Amino acid sequence: MQIVDVSPSGDLVVEGVRSTEINGELHEMSLSGVIRPSDVDSRNRVLSYRVANANIRYDKKGGVRGLTKQRGLLRRAIFVGVGAALGAAILLNDM
Repeated sequence: MQIVDVSPSGDLVVEGVRSTEINGELHEMSLSGVIRPSDVDSRNRVLSYRVANANIRYDKKGGVRGLTKQRGLLRRAIFVGVGAALGAAILLNDM
């Protein structure tokens, strides 16, 4: 987090971004808000519920889940058709 501005009343306007890659997925969290100087402790930390007008955004990109969502209509139709054919073959074989 960084202080990007100080209001006329002395409150701190802060912003920060954190990016982490887990299993090929990029997780990005951003936070902005206003903090009173009295809410900053001796270790330079602020409790999350002390951030006023907090704007928190969480994005996840990439990974296996992203790849499955990118399939085209033709590819989906082929998978459904093959699945239906295998299901029908199993049912006919049991009869």
